[in-house]
Amino acid sequence: MAIYRVGLGLLVVALGATTTFAGDGCAPEQSVVADAGCVTAAPQCVEKIISVPQMVKVTKKVMCTEYVPTVKTKTINVCRRVQVTKPVQRTCTVWERQERVRNVTSTVCEPTYEPRESTYQVRIPVTNVVDQTYWACEPIVREVDQTYTVMVPKQVEVKGVRTVCRVIQETQMRKVTCDKGHWDTCIEEVPCRPRRRLFQRRGQKACGTCNGCGTGCDTGCDTGCGECGATCQPTRTVCRKVWVPNIVTTEVPVTVCRTVREQVPYTCMKTVCEPVVKHRTVCVTEYKRVQKTRKVKVCSYRIENRVKKYTVCKMVPRQVVKQVKYTVCVPRQVTKTVNVTTCETVTEPKEVKYTVCVPTQVEREVEVWECQMVEKKIQVPVDTGCGECTPACTPRCKTRKIRCHRTRRHSRTCGTVAADCGDC
Repeated sequence: MAIYRVGLGLLVVALGATTTFAGDGCAPEQSVVADAGCVTAAPQCVEKIISVPQMVKVTKKVMCTEYVPTVKTKTINVCRRVQVTKPVQRTCTVWERQERVRNVTSTVCEPTYEPRESTYQVRIPVTNVVDQTYWACEPIVREVDQTYTVMVPKQVEVKGVRTVCRVIQETQMRKVTCDKGHWDTCIEEVPCRPRRRLFQRRGQKACGTCNGCGTGCDTGCDTGCGECGATCQPTRTVCRKVWVPNIVTTEVPVTVCRTVREQVPYTCMKTVCEPVVKHRTVCVTEYKRVQKTRKVKVCSYRIENRVKKYTVCKMVPRQVVKQVKYTVCVPRQVTKTVNVTTCETVTEPKEVKYTVCVPTQVEREVEVWECQMVEKKIQVPVDTGCGECTPACTPRCKTRKIRCHRTRRHSRTCGTVAADCGDC
C-alpha cells in the first residue's frame, strides 16, 4: 500500500522501486517509469488512497479589545470674579466760577463828514449824416449755347474663360503595418522563495530556512536542512504567457479625393457706357462794377467840463474808559465719599462630567481560509515484470504526470518516482 501527500512536501511510494523526494516544492511533475518492452505482459492497476489539500472557509472566534466610552463626574475648584462696591473718602479739587469787574481804557475812532467838490470831463456823442461813395457789382444775365457729353449705358454680351475646381475620387495603394503575433507559453526556472504561513507569528521562521530544522517533516514544510530537506532545489519551473510579435506590412487600396482645376468657357452680359454729345442753352451771369453814392450816419464826440459834489468821511481817534465784566475759576479743596467697585476672586467647587474609554474584551467571529486534507482514490499501475520475453526485447519506459497542488498556507511540493523496468 502506498500513501501520497501532495502539497505538504511529503511523497512516499511503497512499490519496491527507487523513490526520490522534492522537498522544496519546485519539481513540476512526477514520473513513474515502468517496463513496456514486452508484449506478453499486461499492465495492472492498484487502487490507492491519497490526501488532497482543499481550502475551506472556517469561522473562528477571536478575542479583541474594544474601548467603551464611560461618563464620570469629578469636583474641581473654579475661580469666579465678584464685583464688590465700597465707600471711599477722597479729597478732590473743585473749580468754582466767580464774576469780577475791571476798568479798560480803549481808543475809539469816531466818524467826521466833510463836503467837497471835483471837476471832471464828459464825452458827449453827436450824430451827423454824410454822403459816401462806394463800388457795387451789378449782375448781367445772357443765354449761351453749350455742348456737353453724357455716358449712355448699353448691354453687351461678353465671352470669357474661368477656372473651376472639381473633386474626383481615385484609388491609391497605401502601406499598412500590423502586428499578427500570438501568445506563447514560456517555461522558465525561477528561484524558490519561502512563503510565510497564514497564522505565523512575528519572529517565527518560515518554510525554506534552516533555523527550523527538525520540524519541516512533521508540519509539511521542507526547511532545506536535515533528512527532510536533503534534496532541496534552489529553483522551480514556472509557465508564463509571452507575446510573440509578428510585424506584417501589406498594401491596401484606399479611395482618396483629389481636387482638379479646369478651364470652363462662359458667356455673360456686361454693361458698357458710350459717350454721346448733346447741345443745350444755359443762362450765364456776368458782374459789372458800378460806382454809387449813399448817405451814412457818422458819430462824433464833444468834450464838456462838469462839477460834482461829494462828502468825505474821516475817522477821529478818542480815549474811552469802560468797565468790563469777566469770569475766573477759583480752585477749592473738597472732601467727598465715592463708591469704588473692585473685582475679587472667589473659589467655588464645581462638578464636571468627563468621558474616558474603558478597554473591554469582546469575542468576535472571523471567517478565515483553512487548508484541510481530503482523501481521494486513484488508480496506480504496478510493475509486474516482463514475463516471457524474447532476447531481442527492448525495454521501454512509460511516464505518468501527477499535477502538483499549491495552497496559500503550504508550499507546492512534488516528487519523481522511477520504477525498474527489469531485464529481458
